[in-house]
Amino acid sequence: QYNFLKNTVSVYNDYYRAFINCQLSIRIFNMNMSEKYSENIFINIPKDCVLNDVITVDLPEDLSKVHFIKLELKDNNGQQISDTFYWRSTNEYKGPGSPTGPLYADFSELEKLPPVHLLKTVGKESLKNSELFHVNVKNLSETLAFFLQIKMIDQLTGNLIRPVFYEDNFFSLLPNESRTIDVKVLKSLLQQKQVSIVIDGWNVVQN
Repeated sequence: QYNFLKNTVSVYNDYYRAFINCQLSIRIFNMNMSEKYSENIFINIPKDCVLNDVITVDLPEDLSKVHFIKLELKDNNGQQISDTFYWRSTNEYKGPGSPTGPLYADFSELEKLPPVHLLKTVGKESLKNSELFHVNVKNLSETLAFFLQIKMIDQLTGNLIRPVFYEDNFFSLLPNESRTIDVKVLKSLLQQKQVSIVIDGWNVVQN
């Protein structure tokens, strides 16, 4: 987790087991996706704990008005355990009841993100009562694919199919980055429907 007040990175572990020799990394990108800051450390994470302020970030002075923070945690085999993604503003915010600016200040620069093209591939696995779709999304552009949402829709009506259980959603992809999200739905909801899985997003070009 990134602390906007102190500009530090903390790690929490909800499991009742420890994680040894994990790699924690932080990268900060400007709007044009130039990397302005990076740091990597190796840590041991005790079970059921919070490690506060394990990285203190010295923010560069030449950050764009809106910039992006990517955190990753990998195990001792190099496999990703967790990742988080933030957007931050350099504007000072003095709104009512707010102690700071970076989390709440002006983000209008996001309107200037260039359009991105995505590659979507979908695999399907039939379970007893459900269908499990493996949706891989790759960012083919040289800019950020921001705030992506996977949707399962009925092609005939254009309506969302509900309930659908998404492993994750509302995620962002760096240039050439890809991610696979599992999507699970009851077979009974798909009867007599033409189903389509679409990817929506802040700056996504719809094919």
